[in-house]
Amino acid sequence: MVAPAVPELTEEVLHESLDARTESLSSLRELGPPDLVHLVKQGIRNQGKQIGIYHHVTGVDASSSASLAAYINTLTYREHGPNATNKIVEGVYCCYNAFSRLDMRIHVSIPGTVESYCVDERGDKRKATDELWLETYLCSVLRAYSYADDGSGETIRKIMGVRRFNPVTNTETEHRFLHSAEQLFFRGYQLGSDSVVQVPTNVSNHLTVGLLKYLETTGRYASGINLFEKLRSQSVEVSSLLAKVQFMGNEEVAGVRTLHHALTEIPMDYVMLDTQAEFLLHKAKTAPTLELKEERLRMALKCADRATIAAPSEFGTWARLAQVYVAMEDWENALTILNSCPMFSYQDKDTPIMPEPREVQLPTLAETRLDEIDSEPEGRFSDQVDPNLLGLRAASYKGTFKQAYNILTEMTAKIGWDQLLKIRSTVFVMEDEYRTEKHEASRRNPSIDGLRGTPVPTANGDDESEDDEHDETVIKMGENDSATDALRVNGGAGVEVGELERPSSAIDPGDTENVSTAFIGLLESSFSVIIAKSSGLTRYAQGESNDDHLSKLNTKRLCERWLDSLFMVLYEDLKVYTIWRTQMAQYRAQQLQYKKSAEEWAILGSLAERLQHLDEAVEAYRACLSLRFSPKALAGILRVYKHDKNTRDMVQSVIRLVAWQYRWYSEFSPELLHTIRSLIEDEGAVKVRSIVQATSLPQTVLDLTHHYAALCATFRSSGTDEKLLLEALPVPAKANFPVCSHSTAKASSNLVGSPRLDDQQLDWVRQKLRLGTKPQLDPSGKKPGTLPPHGIGISIGDCCASRCSVDAPGHRSGKTTFMRRINAYLHSKQTPPYVINLDPAVLSVPFESNIDIRDSVNYEEVMKQYNLGPNGGILTSLNLFATKVDQIVNLLEKRAVPDPVAPDRKPIENILVDTPGQIEVFVWSASGTILLESLASSFPTVIAYIIDTPRTSSTSTFMSNMLYACSILYKTKLPMILVFNKTDVKDASFAKEWMTDFEAFQEALRRDEDADLMGGGEGASGHGGSGYMGSLLNSMSLMLEEFYSHLSVVGVSSKVGTGIDEFFEAVEEKKKEFIDDYLPELQRRRQEREEARKKSRDKELDKMMQGMSVGAVAPILRNADDDDDIDVASDVEDDDDEDDDENDPEGLQSRYQAAMGEKDDSVMADASFAKYLYKRG
Repeated sequence: MVAPAVPELTEEVLHESLDARTESLSSLRELGPPDLVHLVKQGIRNQGKQIGIYHHVTGVDASSSASLAAYINTLTYREHGPNATNKIVEGVYCCYNAFSRLDMRIHVSIPGTVESYCVDERGDKRKATDELWLETYLCSVLRAYSYADDGSGETIRKIMGVRRFNPVTNTETEHRFLHSAEQLFFRGYQLGSDSVVQVPTNVSNHLTVGLLKYLETTGRYASGINLFEKLRSQSVEVSSLLAKVQFMGNEEVAGVRTLHHALTEIPMDYVMLDTQAEFLLHKAKTAPTLELKEERLRMALKCADRATIAAPSEFGTWARLAQVYVAMEDWENALTILNSCPMFSYQDKDTPIMPEPREVQLPTLAETRLDEIDSEPEGRFSDQVDPNLLGLRAASYKGTFKQAYNILTEMTAKIGWDQLLKIRSTVFVMEDEYRTEKHEASRRNPSIDGLRGTPVPTANGDDESEDDEHDETVIKMGENDSATDALRVNGGAGVEVGELERPSSAIDPGDTENVSTAFIGLLESSFSVIIAKSSGLTRYAQGESNDDHLSKLNTKRLCERWLDSLFMVLYEDLKVYTIWRTQMAQYRAQQLQYKKSAEEWAILGSLAERLQHLDEAVEAYRACLSLRFSPKALAGILRVYKHDKNTRDMVQSVIRLVAWQYRWYSEFSPELLHTIRSLIEDEGAVKVRSIVQATSLPQTVLDLTHHYAALCATFRSSGTDEKLLLEALPVPAKANFPVCSHSTAKASSNLVGSPRLDDQQLDWVRQKLRLGTKPQLDPSGKKPGTLPPHGIGISIGDCCASRCSVDAPGHRSGKTTFMRRINAYLHSKQTPPYVINLDPAVLSVPFESNIDIRDSVNYEEVMKQYNLGPNGGILTSLNLFATKVDQIVNLLEKRAVPDPVAPDRKPIENILVDTPGQIEVFVWSASGTILLESLASSFPTVIAYIIDTPRTSSTSTFMSNMLYACSILYKTKLPMILVFNKTDVKDASFAKEWMTDFEAFQEALRRDEDADLMGGGEGASGHGGSGYMGSLLNSMSLMLEEFYSHLSVVGVSSKVGTGIDEFFEAVEEKKKEFIDDYLPELQRRRQEREEARKKSRDKELDKMMQGMSVGAVAPILRNADDDDDIDVASDVEDDDDEDDDENDPEGLQSRYQAAMGEKDDSVMADASFAKYLYKRG
C-alpha cells in the first residue's frame, strides 16, 4: 500500500511552528492536537540558506523514540533524486502526552544523533521515561480515532495538511494497544470526556470512547470482552463497558447477565442503568408484537428514570428518558423531560494554532487521481449560496444541543408541527397566558388597596405605557430572524408558506421576576374573592374562573430559553424545507428545470436528512453530485444507503470517498472501515471485492478500497475468507489441545462450558483458519477435517437402484439434513443402508459412514504436499481415492449378495454415497467420471439434485438451478431426480408449475421484471431486469421443455420429513428407467470401448511384429548392395515414428506387454493423473 503524499507548509520564520506549539501547551485540555512534524531543509548548492516546513500527522507509532525517528527518516527518502534541489538536515517530531500534560519531542540531526526529551507547559525540558512513552503511545492511538474523518470531509478541512494513518493495522499492534489501555485504564478520567458528559469517570472518558470506537470499527469484540473482564475484577463499574461490547458482539444474554450481577452490587450506577435502558429501548423498537414492545418500553422507562435519579446533572440520562417517552408516544412527558436536560457548552478538540504559513504545497499522488474528485476544490468556492440557507443554525449544532434537536425533530416527524405546538402550549406557560395574567395582576381592588395603600400615580399614565412597551418587546421576540422572510429562489417571487404556523414564544426562566409578579397578582385576585364573599359582594363567578386558571398555571412549567430557541430553529428549518418542496412541485408541474448550485443542493440534502426525510435528502444529494463531486453529499447518500441496505450503491460511494480521503492524505477513516466491514459481513468478501472490481474506475483507485477490505481480512472479520471465528468454540475439560473428531455427536457429551482460549490455543485455531478449516474438538485425539467452500453434496445408492445426487454450489441448501433424513428413514424401515462419504473436506457428518475417504486420504496433508488450495485439495484427494475404486466396487458387490459364511446377515439393499457439493470438482473431473461410471457399471444409479426452494423462488435463480441440473444430466447421462428441499418454509408447487406451464413461468418473469428483482444488467438503475436477462430467460425456458420431460420432481422437507415416501417412489421409477433405457446404452458404450481396445491391441501387436521382421531382414539387404540408396526398412515401417528400439530386447518386451497386457476398464483410462499421483505416493 503506497503512503499518502506529504503536504508542506513553509514558515515565514524558522522554527516559528515549534514556538507556537510550545506556547499553546498551557491551554490544552483534551487529548491534545495532532502530532507536529517540523523539518529543516537546506539547499544542495546554497547550504547557507535554510527553510522550515511542517505538517501534522496522526496514527504514527509513538511507543518509542526510535519509531518516531524512523518516520522522519522515511521523509528524507523523498528528497533524493537527480532533480532534488534541497535536502533535509534536521527534523523534530512532537507528540502530546495528555496524561502528564507534556509534549514528547524527538530531535533528529541528519546525519547525526537522535535526542528525545519532553517539554512541559512552561516550556522547560524534561527527561523522557518509559512510563511517559507508554502514556504517549496510548494518547496517539486515541487521537488517531478522535481526529479521523467520518467521510464527509468536515474534519479534514478543519486542519490543513494532516496525514492520517491507521494506528492499529494487525493483531500484534492491537495487543500492544489493549495492553497499554489496560495498564492506564483507571487514569483515563485525566484525559477528559466528550461534551455530553459533565464529569469524567473511569467508564466515561476519552479512553473508553476510543476503545469502544475501535472495537465497533474492527469487530474485534472478543478482544474487548477479554480486556474488560480483566478490568472488571478490579472494579465492578467496568461491567457497563463489558455489557456494551457484549451487546455489540450479539452476546445479548451474557450482556444482560453482566448488568444484572453488577447492579446487585451497585444499584445506583447511572452508566449501567443507562446501558440497560438503551438495550431495552433498542429491543422494543425491534419487537415483533405491540404487547412485547410496550412491555420492554415500560422496563426501559424504569431504568432510565432511575438513571436520572442517580445522575441528575448528566445530559445523557435525561436524553435517554426523553427518547423512551418518545418511543412510548407520551409527547407531553417527552417535552417535559427534554426541558429538564442539563445543557453544556460544546468544547471542540484541541486544534493547533499556527502562524500563517508563507507557502502551502498540497501535492497529490497519481494513485488518487480521479477526474470527478479532482474538480471538487475549484467548484466548491465558485458556488453561489442563498444567504437564507447559510443562516440555518441547526447545521452548526453539536454536543448536547444537537442531540436535543434530534429528539425534537423525531417528535415532529411522528406527530407533525401543528400537533407539536399544541402539546407545547399544554406543557409550558405561553406568552399570551403570561400577558393575560399580568394584565389581571395589574388590576386593583379596594380591599387590597386598603391593606397595602394606594400607589402613587405616575404622570400621564406612564406605568401603563411601560407595560405596553414590555408587551411589545415580548411579542417581537425572534421576529427579526432572516428565516421569517419569504425565500426568493431561482430568481422567482418568494413563496409564502401560510400553512406553517409560527410558534408563539413561551416564557423562559429569564422572565421569572415578571412571572412572579403575575402569580402574586393571581393570588391577590383570589384573595379578593374571599374578602368579597365575606362582604356580601357577588363576585363568585369571577373568582372561580381565576381559580381554574391558577390551577392550570400551577401544572405548567417554564420553558427553558435554549429549548424555546430550538423551537424557533426548527421552525426555520421546516419553513425552508416547505418552501423548497413547494417550489419543486411548482416547477415540475410547469415542466421547468429547478436550478440550484451544488453547495445549495448539499445544504438542502442535509436539511432534509436532519428533518428525517430520507428520500428527499437522497434527491438533493444526487442533484449536488450531478453538478460536481461533494464528499458531504456522498457521505449523506451513504448514510441513507446503509439504512436501506443498498449494497451496490454503498460500494460505489465508498470507493469514491476512500479515494477522496486518500487524496487529502487520509489513509484511515473508521467510518468507512466500519462500512466496508458491515458490507463484508452481510454480502461476503468475495462478492464485495467482485462489485468493487466490476466498476470502470482506474485500478489504482480500486486498490485503495481493497486495502480496507484487506484490513477486515487481517482482523478476521465475519464474511472474509477466515470467517470461522471462535464463536461458541467449546474447549474440552482436562484434555490436551487441539483435539478433534469427525463425529460431533460423540464429542458433545465430553464438552463442558465454553471458556476463553489461551494464546497457544488461539494460535492453533488461527493456523487452521488460514487453511480454511474449522476445528471441532473431541477428546479422541483425531485430527480435524475441513469445511468445503460451498457445501456438502449428497449421493445416494441402492443395491438394485443406486442413487446419486449432486447439489449446485450454495450455502445451507439442506443437503446434509436431507442425507440424514433418508438415512433415518431407511433405518426405520429395517433396511439400513450402506453409507459412503466421498467428501474429503467435510468436517463432520451427522450419520455413520461405512466407507469414509477421510480414513484413506488426509486432505490437509494433500494441500501441504502438493501446495494446493481448498478446491485443488478436494480434487486431488478424489483422484487418489479413485485409484482404489475397483476395490470399493468389489466390496459393494460382495455386500450386495447373501454371505454364505454368515447367512443371517442380510445383503444391503441401499447404498448412500455422500459426494462433494462442488459441481466443477466432482461432476466435471476425471475422478468423478470414474466413480460414477464404476457405480453405474455395477448398480443402477440415479442422480438426486438438491435445490433450496426458498432461495429459488425468483425466475433467474430458478433458471440457474435448471441449467446446473441440465449440465449434470448431460455429463453423467444418468437418471435424475430434482429434490426441492425445505418445503416446510416455502411450497415447491410454483417450481413444478413453471416446469410444466410455460405461460406461468412467463407471467412470473414479467412480475420479476416489473419489480426489478433480476440483477445483473448495466442499466442506469444497476439492475436491468427487462433487458438481456429477461430475453435470455425467455429463450432458455422454451429450450428446456424437452429437458423437463426427463426429470422427476419431488418436494421434501428434510426437517419435518414430508415427501420422503414420494422421493423413494421416484427412485423406483428411475431404477426401472435405468434398466430399460440407460443400461442398454451403457452396455453399448462398453462394447464400443472393448472393440476400440481390441483394435488398439492388435495395432500394437502388428507394429511389434513388423519391428521384429525388419530387424532380421535389414542386415542382409545392406550386405547385398552397399551402394543402394533405397531404404527397405522405411517402406515397411509405415507410420512408426517412435524411437528405434527393435534391436533392444527390453524395448521389444515392453511393447509386447503393452500390446498383449490386459488393460483396465475404460473408466480407468481417464485416471491418468490419479495414477500418476498414486505412483508418486
